[in-house]
Amino acid sequence: MSKAISLPAIIISLVLTGLLAVVAIVPQAQARPAWASAAQPGNQSIVEIAQGDDDFSVLVAAVVHAGFDGLLSGNQQLTVFAPTNDAFVKFLDGVETPAEAIGAIHDLDPEVVGDILAYHVINGRRTSQSVLAAPSYQTLSGQRLTQDELVPKLNTEMLNTSASNGVVHVLNEVLEP
Repeated sequence: MSKAISLPAIIISLVLTGLLAVVAIVPQAQARPAWASAAQPGNQSIVEIAQGDDDFSVLVAAVVHAGFDGLLSGNQQLTVFAPTNDAFVKFLDGVETPAEAIGAIHDLDPEVVGDILAYHVINGRRTSQSVLAAPSYQTLSGQRLTQDELVPKLNTEMLNTSASNGVVHVLNEVLEP
């Protein structure tokens, strides 16, 4: 004996199957990989993050000297490639310590420092996955930053620090425009 299945029974069965599928999929969709965490804004600005880490004291001095502190503290979403103190020490001729690097930064024309810093900033919130997917990006200096320049200098253990106004990726070397 075969039973005829009514149209309302089929519809109810499909709806229930769909609901069960959604219940099974939604928790997995909400689980975010670690690299995606930078996509959500953090509580501190880019400047506040740098100020809170002793390894970026030269960068903070350069940002203030060039007048970039307002830009990097504002609401505009930016991605910053942040050189460490050691990166600045290697970059600046004749300095051996972060304190000497800060002195050397203050001896430079603020416009020159600003040009260097602008080469380390791109518009938008860009996680490492996004950054590494593109062959190049236009920096705030107007120049193109390519993967060949960027990737060897990235500190792969310090990527995707989320700020309220962007994302910070740490560099082991200063980028040269």
